[in-house]
Amino acid sequence: MLTIYDLKNKVMLNQPDFFNLVEGFDSFKGVSFVGSFKIIEKELMPRFKQIDLILGMEDQKTGKNLDQLFNVSNKVKELLSVSADFLDRIENQTLQLKFTKDELFHSKYFIVENKTDFIIFNGSMNLTQKALKHNHEMLWMYHGKKNDLQDLKIYEEHQKLFKHNFEKDSVDYLDRKIINNLYGKTRKQITAIIADEVVDKIQQNIVEVNPADVVKITNDAQQKEQTYELHPETVQKVAKELFTEKGNKRRNEEKAREEVKKIVFQDFSDSSENRVIKASELYPKPIWAHQEDKIIVEDENKLFHPLKVDENLVTEDDVRTFVRIIESFCFNKVKNESHQALSAFIYLMTAPMIWKIREIYRKSNFSKSADQIPLSMVLIGRGTTGKTLLVRDYFKKFTGDNSHSLQYTEINDGNASRTDKAVKFLDNYLHSARFISPMIVDELNSNFLHSKVMS
Repeated sequence: MLTIYDLKNKVMLNQPDFFNLVEGFDSFKGVSFVGSFKIIEKELMPRFKQIDLILGMEDQKTGKNLDQLFNVSNKVKELLSVSADFLDRIENQTLQLKFTKDELFHSKYFIVENKTDFIIFNGSMNLTQKALKHNHEMLWMYHGKKNDLQDLKIYEEHQKLFKHNFEKDSVDYLDRKIINNLYGKTRKQITAIIADEVVDKIQQNIVEVNPADVVKITNDAQQKEQTYELHPETVQKVAKELFTEKGNKRRNEEKAREEVKKIVFQDFSDSSENRVIKASELYPKPIWAHQEDKIIVEDENKLFHPLKVDENLVTEDDVRTFVRIIESFCFNKVKNESHQALSAFIYLMTAPMIWKIREIYRKSNFSKSADQIPLSMVLIGRGTTGKTLLVRDYFKKFTGDNSHSLQYTEINDGNASRTDKAVKFLDNYLHSARFISPMIVDELNSNFLHSKVMS
């Protein structure tokens, strides 16, 4: 929840409405991570005649700091989602958006003002709905008068800082000169315009890209030694067309320009790419992913690393425990079910590589269908067969799922005959494109697998 300390009145404001505090001011300046343009259009544009924003980033992980520049697809989607008024205000410069030129912005500060008064905010809060309404965020605020000499000093120093950040340390998110070319255009036409602008920024040194950062996502050999956050694959592809593995700009500018357009056009035309969703939106939360033919695993710091396998990964005790689990399905069952349990375990162990196995199978000389490689496993049993125990105590460890059951959440919620929600959820998971942790569903509704749903 938002907490603000009022420096002038020396009082703590608990859960104040941020926009109530800035009522009556007509200018908004600041540096913030903005989750989407919706909050600018919904919250800032109706309130402020002048808006100057630097779109910073939350952290400095490789991939994220290049995403603002190279993620042409995302920029096109953002521009297609805004109103004509949004574009008009960029063109007439009553809305100015910039992003990092060289070093990343991690600051979050805001200056609101009118002819007589100003408020300065500084702290952890970004301009996102979660930050404004849900997260634990802390700001201090200073409400001053421009005719007060002591207040004026604070105001002038912060104005000087913002002026330097805005004019020297950042570049235009979108060149206002191309706004007129965007009206009434198709997505493909807008994509070509934005792709050209990105190439121009690189070739003309308008944006300075750290070669070391580029190397981390373009040099496949060095990636094995790097720690990095997952980033859209199109960002990596675009970077590879613009830069060599050593981080140098490619000499053939026209070829790079055309290749970038092809990548982004493909991104829009490929339905699976369009349906990529964030890991945080998936349930159970995946712990495995793939990128550039490598399995990526998440550590305790929420960073992803290429999986490294060595002889110390599995101990002798691990093997003995595994054998005892399999044996229990032989000795503790009316009928020996150890072979079924072993097959299920082996399938789960193989699951992170199924995407690769299917790819190899598809490209083989045997002209076999990749559909012959199974994408699902079904446990069938009745009563006290031990399916739920197997899932809860053993199988879920392979997926990162710590929930008690999926039975009453996304899959089987509500009327059994209404499967739209479950189908959409499973479809998103299967088309997440990058995340490859197996999904385990306990007790599927009997009506779920009818022909209409399966189609």
